[in-house]
Amino acid sequence: MTDNQEPKSQSEDTKFPMEIEALLQPHRAIIQIPTSELRKRFDDFFHAYEAVLVAKYKVKGRRGKGGKVKNAKKILEKQLGVNNLYHDVLAQVLRDNLPEVFFVEGFRLSDFSDDEETAPLVAKFYYYPELELNGDIDYVCENPVMQDEEAAWEDRCRELQHQHKYNEEYTEDSLDADNLEVLLDLIVSDDQYTLRRKWLELTHLPSSLQEEIRKHKKGDLFETKYLAPNLSGGDGADELDAHIKIYDVRTLIRPEVDDELAKKAGFDSLQLLRNQFQADYDQYVEQAQAGVAFDHIVEEMLGKCKLPQIPNSIIEQNAESRLSEHLRRCKDDKQMAMKVVGVSKWGELEAKFRASVIHDILRDLAARKYAEMHDLPVKEKILMDHMVSQIEWVERKLKETVEEE
Repeated sequence: MTDNQEPKSQSEDTKFPMEIEALLQPHRAIIQIPTSELRKRFDDFFHAYEAVLVAKYKVKGRRGKGGKVKNAKKILEKQLGVNNLYHDVLAQVLRDNLPEVFFVEGFRLSDFSDDEETAPLVAKFYYYPELELNGDIDYVCENPVMQDEEAAWEDRCRELQHQHKYNEEYTEDSLDADNLEVLLDLIVSDDQYTLRRKWLELTHLPSSLQEEIRKHKKGDLFETKYLAPNLSGGDGADELDAHIKIYDVRTLIRPEVDDELAKKAGFDSLQLLRNQFQADYDQYVEQAQAGVAFDHIVEEMLGKCKLPQIPNSIIEQNAESRLSEHLRRCKDDKQMAMKVVGVSKWGELEAKFRASVIHDILRDLAARKYAEMHDLPVKEKILMDHMVSQIEWVERKLKETVEEE
């Protein structure tokens, strides 16, 4: 056997199916920034936040007029370094020069000297990954607006009538009348339904009690049955013994829906009240439909595309940042932080934040894909308005209940 013998080609029956996937790769940028311009940005930043920085890092030194520490900027630049002290400035420079970047893993000035003409800002970053749709988007979605405009307006009027209702003396003997309020004792064998000397609108009582009360008059004391909800989960109701004492009766007056009622609500006329209601209702519909349309389309896209592999460094950095902020809001109390989220172990909390980060990243990618598909800018309001226009709204289906025979 000679050394230069060619290797035998692999036979067809030993070749296996193979898929090669391009993973998200980091890139490096080196931005050469004129030192004079960078120094000006540093100086403007320090001038704006000098008091905050001096207090935060407890800078000590001789103080001049106005109580400022002399040479505080030089002290902090030497103590912290320009990368740490001016982190926000460098981040803004990076955003200005790399506006369409998915994620910046890190950046720093590799060298900075006022004697040099330029300063190199080096950054490690990722471009946005591409989503590939594998199916058509279903634009049919249930309408979140459950109440039409007229029904909502009627509710608003009833609310105002209730707020400004008043009473008049009732002088008739019979209680078989409309718009009555009764002052009564309702003593039920199950105390959770008992009411003592309580004013109630008659129509707010169970229908069986309404019928009994209408048969009596003010001052009567009588026994009846109270039909309570079946707490055991069975059909029908529980029949409880009840004693009712009627102390007083009065007429309930609800004002007419007119200009006078509108004035009580702070409007000069009923038409102006209706105009404000119209604006509020339109805003409610717009916001409700926009949020539902966005969620529906984004989740549809994510369910019908090949999801990209998100580098673990991106997930970890975002999750750690969110977790730190959550812990800060819980006053660094880990037990409280876990309780708020509804978990009992710290690892479960970390897992929830990781899942949240991944989900939000994917939703953002889907929104960008939608913008690309329709040649739209990546702006939330524009995207939502366009999505609402694409949705075919259908009324929400009521859940059907099947009665057991």
